[in-house]
Amino acid sequence: MAAFVALALRIFWILLILLITFRFVLGITVNRDEAMMPAFHDRDLLIYYRLAHELVSGDPVVYLDDDGDVRLGRVVAIGGDTVDFTEEGLRINGFRRLDDYGTGEPVLYEEGPSYPLDLEKGEFFVLCDDRTQGKDSRLYGVFTEKDIRGRVLLSVRHRNF
Repeated sequence: MAAFVALALRIFWILLILLITFRFVLGITVNRDEAMMPAFHDRDLLIYYRLAHELVSGDPVVYLDDDGDVRLGRVVAIGGDTVDFTEEGLRINGFRRLDDYGTGEPVLYEEGPSYPLDLEKGEFFVLCDDRTQGKDSRLYGVFTEKDIRGRVLLSVRHRNF
């Protein structure tokens, strides 16, 4: 009987630690579109770090859009940067942004922000890797720290079995 109680207590503590970890430190979500292909696929399981406050350009992040939906994107500019779109493409602080992630010519939305766009401290400009279809900062404008749920740590690829 004592061994059963000891085992039950161990299981309780392990579950409590996991609950606290996934409630306050880590988050789990499922990617629901193909806007981040090929790095992230539709239905990939994402584990993200909620306490990531020092985001840099290139970080994949989970964020909330204006409708409260969870989305996946990549930070391309942070507070203090100026974002602009010209005939040459995306420009950050006056320099053409060449990255290994973005594919396709960026499509700008009429209801989106006007450019050039100056980001304040604590603001982020987030783009999807597929620049032709993603719903990101081109549509919703800049995101603040409270909109960013966390930085993606791990992606578990969905397989069709």
